[in-house]
Amino acid sequence: RSLNADAGAWEVENQTCWCSLSMASHLCKEPCVEEGFLSFSTLPYAELDYCDVSVCDEGWFHSEDEEYCVKNIQFDKYECEIKIQAMDDVATEIDLSMYGYDYARHTTSVGWVSWPPEASGDSFLSFEADDGVTSVKECAAKCQAATLGSSTMPPMGAWDVLYQACFCSFVNLNDLCMEPCVEEEYIEFAIVPFSTFDYCEQSVCDEDWYHSEEYCVKQVNFDKDACDAKINALASLSSPTTPTTPKSGEKFYIEPSAMATTKFSSPDAKNEGLLNFSVENGEERVSFVRFNLSSIPESSVVDSATLYLHLVRSIPDSESETVFNVSVHSLPQSSEDWSTGSVSYNEPLELEGESLVESFEVVLLDDGSAEKNMFAVGVTSAIDLSQNAITFKLSTDSDVRLDFAGSQWNGGDETPWLRVAVSETSYSQRLRT
Repeated sequence: RSLNADAGAWEVENQTCWCSLSMASHLCKEPCVEEGFLSFSTLPYAELDYCDVSVCDEGWFHSEDEEYCVKNIQFDKYECEIKIQAMDDVATEIDLSMYGYDYARHTTSVGWVSWPPEASGDSFLSFEADDGVTSVKECAAKCQAATLGSSTMPPMGAWDVLYQACFCSFVNLNDLCMEPCVEEEYIEFAIVPFSTFDYCEQSVCDEDWYHSEEYCVKQVNFDKDACDAKINALASLSSPTTPTTPKSGEKFYIEPSAMATTKFSSPDAKNEGLLNFSVENGEERVSFVRFNLSSIPESSVVDSATLYLHLVRSIPDSESETVFNVSVHSLPQSSEDWSTGSVSYNEPLELEGESLVESFEVVLLDDGSAEKNMFAVGVTSAIDLSQNAITFKLSTDSDVRLDFAGSQWNGGDETPWLRVAVSETSYSQRLRT
C-alpha cells in the first residue's frame, strides 16, 4: 500500500530504505550524530530546524543502544549540548539579507559549497580575527565590501565555525558545486538559493585538487573509493527536468538570451552587449535585454520578478548632476524572437505600445571607477507566462552614460539576470481563468 510518507532516506552504507510516517511539522534535523543518508522530503530542508536533542540523548530511541551510541558513535552528551546551543545562536542571526545575501544556511556535514579545481585560482579572499572578523555577520559585511580586481561583493561566502575564519568567493556561480564527501562545518551565505548548486563531480581531496596530505590523509582520512561510490550514488539521483508543477515559493534564475545597445550617433552599429550595455541621454544609447521564460510552467502564479543589473561605469556630461534616473520598459512584442547582434538604431525592435515597468536611481561612481553597484529592479507586472519571453528596454533622459555589465564582463560574473518566484496555481484559480 502507499505510505504517503512526508520524508524518507536511503542509507548508503547498509543499502536500506527508511520511510518516516511522522507528521511533517514534527520533523527535525539530527544535530550531533553523523550518518551517510540520501534524504528526500516533501518539505524544503531549509524549513526544517535542528532537533533539540540527539538520537543518542537520554530518553531518545538510541539512548539505550550502547553498541551504537557509545562504541560506534562515541556520543558525548556535553559536546552535543554545546553544539546544539551554538546552532540556536546561529538560528537567531542567520538572516544576512542586510548585507545583500538573501540566502544563508548552517552546514555540519558534506554538501558545503566548493568548486572544481580549474575554477579555483586566486578567486577567494579570507579574513580572521586580526582583520576584525569574529562572527558570521562580520564575515558577511566583510564580503559585501570586498574587492578582487574589478569585482566587488562576491556572490557567496562562508564562516568556518571550527577555525573562526571568513571566506569570500568570487568564483562564477555557474562553476560552484557542493562537496560530496568531506565533512566540514560552515555557515554559508549567497545571493542565490543553495538548491541552485549540484554536487561536485570530484571531492576537494581527490587527485589533482588543492588540499594537502596533512588535511586529506591525516585529518579527513579521505577514502577515494568510498567517495567515488558516493558520487556515483548522488549522480544516479540527479535527473534534472523542466518542472510541470511548481512548488510554492520556487524561484527561477534566468540569464539573458539576447542583448543589444543601439546608438543614435552610429545608427548602423549593432552592439552585442558583450562587455557592457549602456544608456545615455535619450536616444543616444538605449539597451535591450531578452529573457526566455519557457522553463517556468505556464500554470504558475508569479509572486515576484526581479531584474538584477550591475553598474560598472558612469560618465557624466556635466558636473551638475550626480544622481540619474533609469527607466525600464517592457515591449509589447516581448516574445518576438530576436538575437544578439541583430538590432541597431536603423534596424530597431518594435517599440509602439511599450509600457513603463519601473525606474530606479543611479548614483555617480567615483572617478568612473570599475567598482560595480548591483541594482534589483522589480518587474513583476511585466511577466506574462503565456508568452515564451520578455524583452526589457533600458533608457535614461539624463546627460550621462551609464554602462552595465554585459555577458562577458569579468568573465560573465556580473551578467544581468532575472529572478522569478512562483507558486502553484490553485484549483479555484484555474476555474476562474
